[in-house]
Amino acid sequence: QVQADGSILAGQTLRAGGSLCAKGQAFVNQDFRVTGTADVQGNTQLKGNASVGGTLSVAGNATLARAIVTGNLSVGGTLSAAGNAVIGGDVTVSSLLAQGRLQAQGNLSVTGTTQLKGNTSLGGTLSVAGDTVLQGTLSVAGGSNFIGKLNATTISATGQVIVDGQ
Repeated sequence: QVQADGSILAGQTLRAGGSLCAKGQAFVNQDFRVTGTADVQGNTQLKGNASVGGTLSVAGNATLARAIVTGNLSVGGTLSAAGNAVIGGDVTVSSLLAQGRLQAQGNLSVTGTTQLKGNTSLGGTLSVAGDTVLQGTLSVAGGSNFIGKLNATTISATGQVIVDGQ
């Protein structure tokens, strides 16, 4: 056991067979390597790039100023994006709140409630399995086919309306 009330300066390698405890600040001027588990308690700041070779697990909240996801993204809780979100792979979430631009280049699967608060554009077919409630005006640029019963208080048209059946 080595104890020092002042500074310890090592020009080469400093090795400790047991615990190494610093009651003040510890400065490392070159690479810092941990071969076992690094248990950091308190706030941690990384000033450069960080690379994770395995799974990144976050028990609390994670705030990312900019995140680039090049593969699949799976979120078990709420995914909230206040700015733009561009995802190159599939997205699977149980709840999605996007306040900025959300662009999914793969499949987007949402199993919970989804709120889209701005204009929404679809480049393909919209298929809805359950009931649909529209609280504003419905504008249709092309032809429309209603397979089931159409309930309406008032129907107005500037062109031709064809009714087949009853």
